[in-house]
Amino acid sequence: MLELFAHLATLIVHDLLGIEAGTPFGDAAHFFVESTAKIFALLAVLIYVIALARASLNVERVRAFLAGRNRVPGYFLGSTFGAVTPFCSCSSVPVFIGFTTARIPIGVTMAFLITSPMINEVAVVLLWGLLGWELTLISTSPSVF
Repeated sequence: MLELFAHLATLIVHDLLGIEAGTPFGDAAHFFVESTAKIFALLAVLIYVIALARASLNVERVRAFLAGRNRVPGYFLGSTFGAVTPFCSCSSVPVFIGFTTARIPIGVTMAFLITSPMINEVAVVLLWGLLGWELTLISTSPSVF
């Protein structure tokens, strides 16, 4: 699948535009076209997956679960949900909009929005392995509380 993007970039940059391969400009143009095509493909898939998840998610059930909590447990649940979801900031915003449309308290939605792009499982595991559990806890704690 990834070879398809490389072939597309070669077709556009070298064959269609006539930029010579192996030159710094040719390599940069090839990299730009290939990376742009990958990003657009990933965004298209991501948009459809989020739309499907948003359409199939029972918003009232999530709202009742998160709205029925006190302030601190609600913030903790919102930030925990943000930490365990594999969303970057571009996909966290539609989820945030869905939360606000479902009338989930703004504090809980903001806890999710702040935590989601900052913390993920990979970052926590890498921090734990590189810096130890103490610094990992310190690094992730401000976004949880």
